[in-house]
Amino acid sequence: MRGNHNYGKIALSEPLNYKVPNRIDFARPPNIGYFAQGFFVDSLDQTIQDCKELNAVLWENSLIKIGNYGKCNSILVECPGSNALIALLEKK
Repeated sequence: MRGNHNYGKIALSEPLNYKVPNRIDFARPPNIGYFAQGFFVDSLDQTIQDCKELNAVLWENSLIKIGNYGKCNSILVECPGSNALIALLEKK
C-alpha cells in the first residue's frame, strides 16, 4: 500500500506462483474506462434537478466521509453515453 492522500490508497500486486496473461493490448480504446471519478458541486439539490433535465440516471443519494474533508452529501450519476458512474459531492 502506498500513498497518503485523503481520497485513499492503491495496492498493486504481482503473483509469484502463477503466470498472469498480458492485457496490454486491451488497454486502449474502446476498452479503457474509469476506475472512479468524482466532482464537488455547490448544491446537490440543483445538481439533481440538472441531471433530471438531462435524463441522466441517478443511482444513489448518501452521506459519505472523505478522509480529512469529513462527511458530505453525495449522489452517483450514470453518465449518458459511457454509462460511467460519477460521484457528485456537495461542497461544505
